[in-house]
Amino acid sequence: MRQRIVMLCFGLCLLLPCCFSVPHYVIPKTDISARTLHPEVDHPRILIASDRTAFKEQVIEAVVNEIKNRNIQITITGLKTLKNLNASDFDAIMLLNQCWSWSMDQNVIRFVEKYPAHPAIIVLTTSGDNQWLPKKRSTFDALSGASKTGQIDETARLLITKIEAAIHP
Repeated sequence: MRQRIVMLCFGLCLLLPCCFSVPHYVIPKTDISARTLHPEVDHPRILIASDRTAFKEQVIEAVVNEIKNRNIQITITGLKTLKNLNASDFDAIMLLNQCWSWSMDQNVIRFVEKYPAHPAIIVLTTSGDNQWLPKKRSTFDALSGASKTGQIDETARLLITKIEAAIHP
């Protein structure tokens, strides 16, 4: 009997981490609609990638509305397309994702790991308590925020400040 209990506990310990990873793979996320503003501009170039949520779309629109009249190329795309992009093609990169099972979106993780030397990757991870930050964030600028409508302008201003610092060092 004791051996069964030990084996059950051991099995649960092995299974528990898998359960926390499940949302990344089974809950579908839709990417934001892709578009490019000012494709004729060579530099500076900004990449904004995100999945689709009302909060993130409103933050992106606030950022875009602030900088769209400047001579800046802005490429907006979904997180799933990050695997097809080269970070060196952009002067600043803004990635918006959400915390799932105490981790960032897998597309974001792969992208920041692929381009650790890029000087201007800004990652906003939304989480319920506004406190979650990734453990390995030494190669990118990590921000956390709750998806609250009242924080859209504040979040957008913070991201604009980070983008401006990246394209005008």
